[in-house]
Amino acid sequence: MLVGLLGLAACDGWPDLEPSSTDTPLDPDLGVELARTPRSFRVASGFDGGGRLLVLYEDRGAGWSLLRVDPDSGASERLTPPPLAVGDTVAPIRAIEPDAIGYVVIHDGVATPWLRDGGSWRALPPVPTGEGPVDIGAALAHDGRVYVAEGTTAWMWTGDAWIEPVGSSARVVLGGFDATTQWMVTARDEDGALAAYPVSPAGVAGAPVLGPAVGPPVGGALNGSASSFQLVAGGAVYVVTPTAITAGDGVSGTLWSTPGSATTLVSTESDTSSPWTFVVGGAVGEVAVPTVSPMVDCPTCTPHQVNFYQARPSGDASRLALVMVDADDGYAVMTVRFFDLPLAVDPFAS
Repeated sequence: MLVGLLGLAACDGWPDLEPSSTDTPLDPDLGVELARTPRSFRVASGFDGGGRLLVLYEDRGAGWSLLRVDPDSGASERLTPPPLAVGDTVAPIRAIEPDAIGYVVIHDGVATPWLRDGGSWRALPPVPTGEGPVDIGAALAHDGRVYVAEGTTAWMWTGDAWIEPVGSSARVVLGGFDATTQWMVTARDEDGALAAYPVSPAGVAGAPVLGPAVGPPVGGALNGSASSFQLVAGGAVYVVTPTAITAGDGVSGTLWSTPGSATTLVSTESDTSSPWTFVVGGAVGEVAVPTVSPMVDCPTCTPHQVNFYQARPSGDASRLALVMVDADDGYAVMTVRFFDLPLAVDPFAS
């Protein structure tokens, strides 16, 4: 699920915090402090291809910043953000190369992908989204190509132009991939059957692998590889391979993005406070994250609900990043904690 990580869109809500001077230490359960402001934050976070957490945030009304956080040490590195204006919206591009970073920047209804590799940012031509609000479902960069699922269309940047390899009136989602194949999945117009198309580096869609008539996938399918990945449709998990689409366990919810990993996570509701469960090979397994109740109760503070939090799984579903914003001594303070998965208890209680 890209809320987004993914999520992916990825620019979640922003709390308008009323600063209240408490003169108390920051609750240690909130983790490592990343930034503070007398205003408020807008936050987009997610793991990069190297297993580090990227936190792009707007100090609301003042400007944007980008941090790269090491989950092992908690140390953060300040990077130059893409050229964002105050109030812009962003969706992350899952850049698979370890040091690559990408965002789709939405400004005045125009969606422009920005990519960073080697320390400098470059813009691609705007995605041809057409009329109406921009709805980025997922965005991905690998092997010199960029893919953006927007509305019902999955676009591909070939290096010269944006093309639409798979045409359908139903939503088209991005699936597993390797250097020579990017899967795109939709439902056939004529009968609603699941249809998975292998797309070549030149943007040519091959013959589809067909599944049952359960309608289009729910959420995204960025997990696994070109040889096998998972999706949710019609109330069940399906496994897609180059020769078949096979039904797995029944499930409600959508899958989080774990590109390259055979293990993914399903959240039973759109609300990230609901439990997350491992899904492997179409089988729903153990609970990875129990029900989340964002309450803190520290020795130096009054028990209260955290103003804002964003939970993001790592690309291999082995870790959870919890980015939080809470009030402290008149400031909005952004912090982060990391957890290994599975978790036995609510991360706010651990």
